Amino acid sequence: MEKTEKIAELSQEEIDLLRTKRFAGGCWILSIGIIIIAVFFAYYFLPIVFSGGSNGFWIRPVIAVLIFGLLVWGLTKYIKRANEPLDRDIQGGCKKIIVAPIDSKRTEAYEHGRGPKRGQITMSYFMTVAGKEYVMAEDDYLQIRSGEFLEMHIAPTSNFVLSQKWLKTE
Repeated sequence: MEKTEKIAELSQEEIDLLRTKRFAGGCWILSIGIIIIAVFFAYYFLPIVFSGGSNGFWIRPVIAVLIFGLLVWGLTKYIKRANEPLDRDIQGGCKKIIVAPIDSKRTEAYEHGRGPKRGQITMSYFMTVAGKEYVMAEDDYLQIRSGEFLEMHIAPTSNFVLSQKWLKTE
């Protein structure tokens, strides 16, 4: 078996999969909450800094609106930038199909320092195929050895693995 790479069209299922991986718009609820807290902070605590008497009354709402606008603008830019590679893949409508051997495999352990998982260790599994590193499931990591061939369907811009198939050599 030899290493090959070709381009193919995305199927509708793969396009739907890419759409589900986009940065969730539901995070807006949390973000709006943070923005509202920042605006209240600016509105109620800035008078201490800018105590201009009755002449300085207009400063609080103006600064609060400016802070709100900057936070919304920054959040919008962040979400757009996070989704840009997936959007390009969807608009391009193509995928790469790579048939290549696994060059190497590695694991990474991460210990949680906070929250409900504090002290727990999470393992991540990686493989290097055709010079690029991809995340792999634990089952695949344990079954597949370095040097064995995989067929991978990859979104070219985001490098998101749409599917992978282990090509067993019997």
